[in-house]
Amino acid sequence: MILSLVTIALFGIAVGAWLYLDTRYQTRSQRWTRRAANLAIFDERVSESDQQDAKLRAIEAEHLLLNEVTDDEVGEDQRNTSFLFQVGGSVLVCVCGFLGYVILGDLDAPELEHVAQRIEELPNMEVEQREKVIATLIRQLERRNNSARGDVASSDYLIFMHSLNRDLESVIRTHELAEQRSTTSIMSDLERIQAEVLSNGELTKVAQRVAERVLAEVPDQPSIMQLYGVAAFRTQNYQQARNFFERGIRNTTDPSRARLLEELVNRTNEQLSEDHVGIRVDVNVQLSLAPDTNLWLTVFAESDGESLPLAVVQRPFVRPAEYKITLDDAVAMLPQYLLSDADQIRVVARLTPTQDISSTDAIQEVSSGWLDPKTNPKVALHFTDMTTEDSITVSVNLGENIIADDEATIFIIGRSLANETRDQPLIIKRVLKRDLPLDLRLTVEDAMLKLDHLPAAGLEVYARLSRTGNSTRAINDVESNLVPVKVGQSARLTLDRVIQEGELLKSEVEKDP
Repeated sequence: MILSLVTIALFGIAVGAWLYLDTRYQTRSQRWTRRAANLAIFDERVSESDQQDAKLRAIEAEHLLLNEVTDDEVGEDQRNTSFLFQVGGSVLVCVCGFLGYVILGDLDAPELEHVAQRIEELPNMEVEQREKVIATLIRQLERRNNSARGDVASSDYLIFMHSLNRDLESVIRTHELAEQRSTTSIMSDLERIQAEVLSNGELTKVAQRVAERVLAEVPDQPSIMQLYGVAAFRTQNYQQARNFFERGIRNTTDPSRARLLEELVNRTNEQLSEDHVGIRVDVNVQLSLAPDTNLWLTVFAESDGESLPLAVVQRPFVRPAEYKITLDDAVAMLPQYLLSDADQIRVVARLTPTQDISSTDAIQEVSSGWLDPKTNPKVALHFTDMTTEDSITVSVNLGENIIADDEATIFIIGRSLANETRDQPLIIKRVLKRDLPLDLRLTVEDAMLKLDHLPAAGLEVYARLSRTGNSTRAINDVESNLVPVKVGQSARLTLDRVIQEGELLKSEVEKDP
């Protein structure tokens, strides 16, 4: 405030000095009468006519002069040389400018800029000092917010300070004033909703009205999803409560709120009836993760022949823990694809660096066998530090538009990336088409020769669907992409390339395991 007043004073002095000097300059300037001006114009025109030898123009100038020049004599300039008048005028201008700033300006703006900084300092203060600072900030913000200069910033800060002071009535009162002035924000709306719930012990109609306004701008806002979920839980509508909690978890950016919502989901799952159609999944994460690692755990159920997952649950900020997941119609991706309508599904758990459900950039992926959701099965999946194990994880899927009998044989083949053994298959593992999609591990036990460990250089793995049942390449067999992978890593194989006749020239005879 003091700096602002000093700045205004210096500016006023500068303006006043400029006005004073300008006035002094103007008093010394020559003032023209109409007669003197016409005489000067006449002399100029006559001079021009003499130079051009144009008598006609000189006569015309004389006629004009007779019409315009009067008998007035050149008088003395009327100058106001009063020093006091000049200084008084300058002071009056400065005073009017200062009063205009006081009335129309914002003297509290510099103080408002420091409110956020003071709020950040509150957690480090002692209790008495903290209460004193809060009271001071509330007085400053009340004075500003109740004036004509009240705006969104002053309203937000004031509502937040009242919330810190646990003054729920003041939060509601200030927010009502902000609604009248149309100076509300998402932050102030959330504080109002919280104050309404704490004051009345339930989600009131006013709180619901404000919540709908927030959701119109921020769909699935985590705080509101939590409130809606708790309200549904109290009415024993556990299916709806799970839906709200899961939506809140997917959209939160706060690890502490994610943990709270996870706990609420677990408590809700415990209330589900025994005959509730769903799959209970225990995902045990035993990974060595850095503290700043932000991984997403995506658990979904997929049906044979469907490209879209039937039900999806996600957990952000993955940590070493055991996650209890329930897949059911409450977390269905689309209304027309319900888990309860499927006859055969499998559960897939995937760790990814992003939230994208369709992401193929998976750090690890594990899956179950085929299940019937109507039997309410239970599944246990594990994520471990595979770099400490002598194995390679391979996921095998059948590509779109590829048709084969369920009894068709599929070979998973691994060749060593070491130059001396690269041409010969090191591992051949056989599965059936009905087992797909499938996740499996390749270890030394799957090697065609006795090995102590897999090659340090890694393997080049691929899959082949054989229509003849043997490992020799044949026309119309289907092969996957080739993936170089090192020990401890994973590879995703998709059987989508049909072998044509011309490719048999390059085929290799692989020993039938």
